[in-house]
Amino acid sequence: MRRLASLLSFLFHPVFVPVYFLLFLLYVHPIHFLGYTGPQKKIVLLQSIALFTFFPLVTVALLKALGFISSIQLKEQKDRIIPLVASGIWYFWIWYVWKNIPGQPSVTIHYALGVWL
Repeated sequence: MRRLASLLSFLFHPVFVPVYFLLFLLYVHPIHFLGYTGPQKKIVLLQSIALFTFFPLVTVALLKALGFISSIQLKEQKDRIIPLVASGIWYFWIWYVWKNIPGQPSVTIHYALGVWL
């Protein structure tokens, strides 16, 4: 039972949820992406994976390697401050980039803003 709980905790970690929702928008509810080809959808997906998931995880790994945090599991409250701010910066960045791309569906722009806020 503990393994199942750990697996579910990993799968539904907040760092992955924005990508899951974007996958839903791209492939289950694609009305917002009419006119997007398969490669264009993959670019949007890769952008979201990079900025919603990859860079925040790399930031935590770098903070651990540099000794700013004691564990990558962020068990202590003081360890969570810098990763939270860094993730906020990455989330702002994807909103800012998507906002300035002509033709970007407004749903992704609003979603990125919602994730950032």
